[in-house]
Amino acid sequence: MGNNNQRGKRLIYGIGINDVDAHTMWMENGKMMRDPYYHIWNGLLRRCYSPESQKQKPAYIGVNVHPDWHRFSKFKEWVDNQPQKDWRDLHMDKDLLVKGSKVYGPDTCCFLTHQENNIFRPSIVPLGHCRYRKDCRKTPWESCSTGGNRHGNHLGYYTTKEEGEVVAGRESIRRIMEIVNANPHQFIREAMMRWVDEWKQELLLRESAFQKLGYRDWETDRKSTRLNSSHRL
Repeated sequence: MGNNNQRGKRLIYGIGINDVDAHTMWMENGKMMRDPYYHIWNGLLRRCYSPESQKQKPAYIGVNVHPDWHRFSKFKEWVDNQPQKDWRDLHMDKDLLVKGSKVYGPDTCCFLTHQENNIFRPSIVPLGHCRYRKDCRKTPWESCSTGGNRHGNHLGYYTTKEEGEVVAGRESIRRIMEIVNANPHQFIREAMMRWVDEWKQELLLRESAFQKLGYRDWETDRKSTRLNSSHRL
């Protein structure tokens, strides 16, 4: 296994230093086990500094690990100080606290659930979507909210794309707020709400686009027909 000094001289992906005197892998009951701290730390370094990894995931080109976390001991200390004691079942995120962050570090990272990590991403605006259906002329737009399976949750069929997008946006915000409120940590909820506030502004733009179609009282006098849907504007 080697001593601490030997391991401290070995660079992981040309930059990381494993300065913790402990096994990173071992056999237990015939099964290979991995240190969960080291597994995450090694994965961060691989994303940021492995040319082979970045060929597969070019979105990580230009992303770095904070100098403090070049040492495994510092990263492990940070993890132990996080409020989420179930972090082994969570995902490390670098974007929620600082939107668009290019750094994995102690001031930019937090642990999120898989669902949270999929929603709060800078590359998407999770307000649902509409799909056009050629086989139905009267109500050709199918509205789907964010969440559920990869295609979203079906909300009904609409005459115009604009109305379908409003329905999808409203239901998506409702579902996202349930996720926000379910998180027990205030600093994460506050960060999530900064994103949600931006998405609400996008929803207002959708509503404005629908109003411009000429429906002055579109809250109560809808001009579209919906099938198999309990969602109402």
